[in-house]
Amino acid sequence: WLFEPQSTNLITQSELFSDASWLRVGSMNTTDNYTTSPSGQNNATRLQWSNATNYIYQSLSHVGSNFTLSIYLKSNTDVSQNVKLFMDNGAQGQDVVVTTQWQRFEFTNKTTPTQSNRNVGLITSGGQVGDLDISIWSAQFEAKSFATSIIPTEGSIKTRLADAAFGA
Repeated sequence: WLFEPQSTNLITQSELFSDASWLRVGSMNTTDNYTTSPSGQNNATRLQWSNATNYIYQSLSHVGSNFTLSIYLKSNTDVSQNVKLFMDNGAQGQDVVVTTQWQRFEFTNKTTPTQSNRNVGLITSGGQVGDLDISIWSAQFEAKSFATSIIPTEGSIKTRLADAAFGA
């Protein structure tokens, strides 16, 4: 049994990356419903860009510490690709290698409680050679030091209540 604490996904659009809540810097193509996601539905988005300085992000305003960004990624080519998950306006991040298999990547950052502006997203990492062509699904940003199971959002933040067992 998996019992999880209450958690909130602070990303307002966790599965539709062409939505206006996802801001893009540079020239980028997004194709909704491009491929089958880990959920078994045809709802993963294709991201393509050719400039290493391009990136996609959501701007969030939340005060606290111990935030975790998690996201599913998969390469659309037969080679691995390199991206960086970032938060706090790009000041913090983690380079990841995106393979041809779906993987959930997580990055946790302990920030100062007074910080309120958090841009979270993806940028090409320094190790990437050539164009970026990946599939993306289920972005989640939680005020926890770990990622919990997926909390889908469609236009606003969403909270999942803590699990409980009675009479066990």
